[in-house]
Amino acid sequence: MLIAARRAILVVMFDIVVLTGLLCVLAMCLPDEARHHQNDLLRYMGEVFFGAQFAAAVGIMIGFLLLSAVNTAITGMVALLYVMARDDELPEPFLQLNRFGVPWLALTFAEILSVVALNIDDSVSGLAALYAIGVVGAITINLGSCAFAKQISLARHEHIVMRVTFIILVAISLTIALTKPGALLFVIIILTAGLGLREATLRFRRTASPAGGGGNTCGSRRYARGK
Repeated sequence: MLIAARRAILVVMFDIVVLTGLLCVLAMCLPDEARHHQNDLLRYMGEVFFGAQFAAAVGIMIGFLLLSAVNTAITGMVALLYVMARDDELPEPFLQLNRFGVPWLALTFAEILSVVALNIDDSVSGLAALYAIGVVGAITINLGSCAFAKQISLARHEHIVMRVTFIILVAISLTIALTKPGALLFVIIILTAGLGLREATLRFRRTASPAGGGGNTCGSRRYARGK
């Protein structure tokens, strides 16, 4: 399984590093008119290098990829909210399922948040800033947690590489935060709302608990009944 995971990671790394670099090189070869195609640059690249029919195919493919990305983002957010509610870190209504077995409140919250993000800035550059600060920030936190965790047994050179990469990602995150104040404000609002709701839920559970100890109560019992 470890070998399969490494192969999968290598494929993703090739896709991100090599193919993205190739697209950057092709983008630098475009004429000046490309400045007017920031929202459909990939389709325009297909038209310039391969013709109109290829550009139409690229547009359709990118459309399906965006639908897949939206589905992945909403599904991930619903799963996160449901798991936090199951662990008693969010209110119990986030555990309620509709007739299709989907947490309806978490789904509603995820869809509303997506609509709000699109209404803040529907340009590619604006959405890219939101995407960049979120993804880079999440990777930075995850990588830093693994790089400095003493419980994880890693070789010395692996620790060094992960910590150096963490420092680089911190610099990138700070750069994005300083150059994209709108994206930074959006992340601060989301984090404040999420952590505030979590803290309010935990305090309510500690107050409502007869022993005053909080712990896993309603959510855990409901999860146990579901199992």
